Amino acid sequence: NPPALPGVTLVSAHAAKGLEWRSVYVVGLSEGLFPISYAVTELARAEERRLFYVAISRACESLSLSWSHAKQASLSQPRRISRFIREVIDGIPRDSLRFRDSARSPACSRNYTATQSRRDAASVPECHQCSHVLITAEEREVGFCLRCRNMKHSAEHSQLRQTLASWAEGISRENNIPREMILSETALNLIAQRLPQTPAELAQIPGMGSRKIQEYGEQILAHIHAVYTR
Repeated sequence: NPPALPGVTLVSAHAAKGLEWRSVYVVGLSEGLFPISYAVTELARAEERRLFYVAISRACESLSLSWSHAKQASLSQPRRISRFIREVIDGIPRDSLRFRDSARSPACSRNYTATQSRRDAASVPECHQCSHVLITAEEREVGFCLRCRNMKHSAEHSQLRQTLASWAEGISRENNIPREMILSETALNLIAQRLPQTPAELAQIPGMGSRKIQEYGEQILAHIHAVYTR
């Protein structure tokens, strides 16, 4: 269904039913937009999923899917990639996938007509843990999909808390002083969450005064580095 004049056809997923084009670009694939934010029941999300299938099946030769990091360039209102992309991307042949990052947002495109070399196919990034295709630029940078990264971070977070707690207990016994005077529970939780990398960042943690940082800061930072670089 090419346009009568040179140009593109701008159409909603609903209006695209029954039509086809050589190339289709589906934009705005972020949570809250697709699926829409008020699709809160399983039935409503299933309807959104069917509409997504309508959109992506309109392409005869090539299909591009795109989403933005945030509503505004300032990234003050971050967005998450649509769950529907993850549902379909791993079923697409690796040699048909291409990824690109624009200045403001990552994009994933599928091109069934492009002939790619084995080297190109092998370069499609996969999660080190589960082998799912890494879609966003952030995922490709760390080498893990969002699910595995969250699991990995959760495990490291728990390990760091345990490591710092054990270290503080040891200092407490050696000097016969309460552990809270070395590292309070609040400070311990915030350090595990914020992962300070320098004495200046450590000073932003409530309860970590200059004297504590001077006496224990180097050891605390060393423990953080040891846990998160394994």
